[in-house]
Amino acid sequence: MKTELIEWYKEWFDTKYYHILYNNRSNKEAENFISNLILKLAIPEHACIWDLACGKGRHSIALNNLGFSVCGTDLSRESIQFASSYENDRLSFFELDMRSPFRVNYFDLVMNLFTSFGYFDKKTDDLKVLQSVSNSLKKNGLFVFDYLNPNCIHIDQEKVILKEQVKFTIKKEKKDNKIIKHIHIEDKGEHYDFNESVRLFQPGEIVEMAELTQLKKIMLFGDYELNTFDANTSPRMIFVFEKQ
Repeated sequence: MKTELIEWYKEWFDTKYYHILYNNRSNKEAENFISNLILKLAIPEHACIWDLACGKGRHSIALNNLGFSVCGTDLSRESIQFASSYENDRLSFFELDMRSPFRVNYFDLVMNLFTSFGYFDKKTDDLKVLQSVSNSLKKNGLFVFDYLNPNCIHIDQEKVILKEQVKFTIKKEKKDNKIIKHIHIEDKGEHYDFNESVRLFQPGEIVEMAELTQLKKIMLFGDYELNTFDANTSPRMIFVFEKQ
């Protein structure tokens, strides 16, 4: 099985291998980050929040546990099915392509976390995502956008990971202003190949795109501890935008 880079996410995110490879993501880490961020931004208790590209819902659940009304959306049907088991009257999940419009003037806060962006070959698709976010926000609503810092990416040597008797061989490369992760899988004598590909954006590029959709940068953090961003050393770019 060979997956092309174009729209690689449509197949990869719904395979069992994606969920096996990333099953060690920490709920506790998510809870700490969310709690600190909510406090830093002084989000009111009545806020309605959209977790865009929510995966299996760990950030949505953490937000809901803090008392917020939360909606999580993701392209992966398998992830949404898993997350839906946690639904309640203030927590809901929907399968959705992030380029598609979703509610208008509805949310006080939208969050796009853990580099869940930059998958597309066309800038117009990236702008569709940001326009959907902007349209969904109430005036003066906030958008938290968490992305990797392109200046702090390290291309490691090929590494092998064994999980649940599945062997993953992973190699990264920088190519055409993208970071591409090649994933070779061996499972019970069968071999599969997948790729993950995200575009490398400089901070100014993200701000420029956001401004085209009436989103104005008001804060920028450099890690999940919410330290000040440094272009040369910070592992993350965590933007906070305000809807104009």
